[in-house]
Amino acid sequence: MEIRKIIKVLLLIFTTILAISCNKEEEPESTWRSNHLIQNYILPDSITHLRCEFIGEDTILVGFCLDGENVLSGEAPNDTGNKHPMYDYFVKKYHDTTWPWETYYFACAIAYPVETISIVADKDYDENHHAGDDLSDVLFVGIQSWGEFVLNDYPKNMEHCQYVEKPFKDFSKNEKSLWYGGIGFYLPKPTLTQNFNLTISITFDEGRTISATKHIEF
Repeated sequence: MEIRKIIKVLLLIFTTILAISCNKEEEPESTWRSNHLIQNYILPDSITHLRCEFIGEDTILVGFCLDGENVLSGEAPNDTGNKHPMYDYFVKKYHDTTWPWETYYFACAIAYPVETISIVADKDYDENHHAGDDLSDVLFVGIQSWGEFVLNDYPKNMEHCQYVEKPFKDFSKNEKSLWYGGIGFYLPKPTLTQNFNLTISITFDEGRTISATKHIEF
């Protein structure tokens, strides 16, 4: 298997494992009838579980979760009556009002679409990226998203939560919406430094920006 395919498989596994850890406080999976597929919208206010790993000789794999307040439907068997006052706003925003089947505990999503992603090193990274330069032009993003499925009125032949892996600039508007669980990046390994801080910043379409920094040595 060529290295590009290996990295893609590893990124999918990485984001799936992160998705489990991001949602570790949820109840065991169960299903119930609802008009809404998404049962929990997360109001993102922090980046958690940030970690970095090296893949082969020339790739850095970066993973993290977006965390925040839960906007619950109040429909789950153990949550009846705990409906968040903003829940109806989000189901209307994403047109998630005519879901015809059962839904489940793990149907959760980041409440706001991602507008921009920035990733910056505090030292010269390579010949084309000096200290403070944005590395987004060499960044690949791997996420799982409900966006295409929900915003296209639940197509019958489409996976509910799709894996998307490509440069962020190539994401469609729908693919930037309704992200689920863990998020993975991969970058080429730096050639000019071996000890640096990497800062990730994410801005959402409603205006807020959250960031986190990870120290890396190799």
